[in-house]
Amino acid sequence: SNCNDLHAQVCRAQYPGPGSFDDLFDGVFFSHEIGMSKPDPRAWQLVLRQMGVDPSRACFYDDSDINVRAALSLGIASRVV
Repeated sequence: SNCNDLHAQVCRAQYPGPGSFDDLFDGVFFSHEIGMSKPDPRAWQLVLRQMGVDPSRACFYDDSDINVRAALSLGIASRVV
C-alpha cells in the first residue's frame, strides 16, 4: 500500500497481539517500509519476488488508473475499482 508510517501504525493498532494486522495476510508491503511505491514497477517486482508469485498468477485492484496500467504492463491481471 502507498502509505506512510502513521497510516501503517493505525492499521496495526486496530489488530494488536495474536491475529495482528500483519498476521491477517501472507505478506504486508507498505511503501514507506519497502522504499518504493506504486506505480513504480519495482514495487510489484519486489512483492512478487518476496511472495514467490509469477505475475501471471497475481491480481491487483486499485482506485487509480495509473497504478492499474503499471501492474498490467508487468503481466498482472488488474482492474480499477
